[in-house]
Amino acid sequence: MAEYRTVRIGYWGDPYIENLSSQGKLVYLYLITSCLNNLGILELSKRKIAFDTSVTAEEVENILAQLERDKKIARDGDSILLMNFVKHQTSTSPMIIKGLKKIIGGVASPKLLKALAEKYPFLFDRDENIPYAYPMDMVCIPYLKEEEEEEVKGEDKGEEEVKVEEENTAHRVSVTELIELWNATMPQYGFARAKKSTPDRRTKLRARQKFMPEANSIDFWKKVYYVMANSPLCRGELSEGKHKNWKADFDFPLLSDTRINNITEGKYDDTSESKEWVPVNDNTT
Repeated sequence: MAEYRTVRIGYWGDPYIENLSSQGKLVYLYLITSCLNNLGILELSKRKIAFDTSVTAEEVENILAQLERDKKIARDGDSILLMNFVKHQTSTSPMIIKGLKKIIGGVASPKLLKALAEKYPFLFDRDENIPYAYPMDMVCIPYLKEEEEEEVKGEDKGEEEVKVEEENTAHRVSVTELIELWNATMPQYGFARAKKSTPDRRTKLRARQKFMPEANSIDFWKKVYYVMANSPLCRGELSEGKHKNWKADFDFPLLSDTRINNITEGKYDDTSESKEWVPVNDNTT
């Protein structure tokens, strides 16, 4: 799966996109840039879409229904297929087609398989040619070919040299970025706003990033905050005794490796165990 997706500059000028509401444009773009496989399929609940885009769940459903009526997507539960995804691949390499056919074997939804078969019959037979078609209502262009080339180049380099390059080019999310994300999403769920980046917070974040390399990505923290926002424990609904008024805050996932690991594994969502857990911070920001 490619980690980067490119949206063509014609996206905003496409007549179909122009006729969408501002929220519709945002949700469609959100789908395009989410974690899709190379067939254009992603698992995404309406609740998650609403959380990330600040569009209401009701409006998200209306937008998805419109996109489905217009044959821009196909849906089966939380599984969403972007119908124009495959035809915007940048390569007709037999290896790419072989890879797509292998992914098809893992698609469990008969409804999405039928939609794929109708749109891209060549993926279900021996025809190895992907027709070029780039109308303006494009989805996005995965960097599949470029990724293959980079892998070949990497084979010619020493392991340490490649590792150094990755470390130098990787973007490490900062406390300031996390505060912006937190303040943009969490107060609406009753969490206190975070105020500023402090040396202590920066030290704790670096420690968590060392333990979990994925914590360098802003998408990782979106998932962490999503879990917290939907956790009765983190929202303070299960606190009792001397911690009756306790509620998780911005620093909560930064405090320890165990803490952030428990959040990502959903351990604080288990109410049968959550009441035995005692918080150790004082909810200051």
